[in-house]
Amino acid sequence: KEVRANLITAQLKKYTGRILDFGCGEGYVTKKLNGCIGYDIKEHDSWNSFENTILTTDWNVVTEFAPYDSIILYDVIDHISAESVDVVIDKIKSVANNNCKIKVFAHPWTSPHGGHLYEKFNKSHLHLILNDDKFNDLTSGQTFNKVIRPQAYYKMILEDNFIVKNKKVIINELDQWIIDILVPIIARKVYDDKLELDQVIKLMSISGIYYDLMV
Repeated sequence: KEVRANLITAQLKKYTGRILDFGCGEGYVTKKLNGCIGYDIKEHDSWNSFENTILTTDWNVVTEFAPYDSIILYDVIDHISAESVDVVIDKIKSVANNNCKIKVFAHPWTSPHGGHLYEKFNKSHLHLILNDDKFNDLTSGQTFNKVIRPQAYYKMILEDNFIVKNKKVIINELDQWIIDILVPIIARKVYDDKLELDQVIKLMSISGIYYDLMV
């Protein structure tokens, strides 16, 4: 967790000033960033061990420190239910200053490990072929927004609501066995054979998308 936090913060050198870590999880990134406030919808046991770090589930606490110069949403947007996305966007805008920089890392549901099952099984795209009951049992009730056309979705919720300063799509080439065996199954089970196989391959190859945004 410390190593992961170091890797994330290394990408955030230009995100300075008063920072909001929206969806901070266990708080490791928040702890490493000067002037950072961590917000999440649930409290984590690790918070108790971080001294001199503000971690909260109370949005009123977040607003007390507003406006923010930088806001980070790292592996968050894909865990927000479709019904709550507009609320989250409004919250972010309400605490951002006029020149606020917003860093988003999106981890699409269709990516190799979009269901976070790598924590138990190192199996690429396994989550896409499990039924909901089995998947929920394996993930202990984590929330996932199971978007099967991620780039169109991100355009709607991010690109149409913020100024895009930079966008970087991370592609991982699929192993041949995945292309030969798994892609046709995903095309049928997930996309009802409405997409060509090369379109499905393209979607399954996206492992992440980084956005640099401004209000």
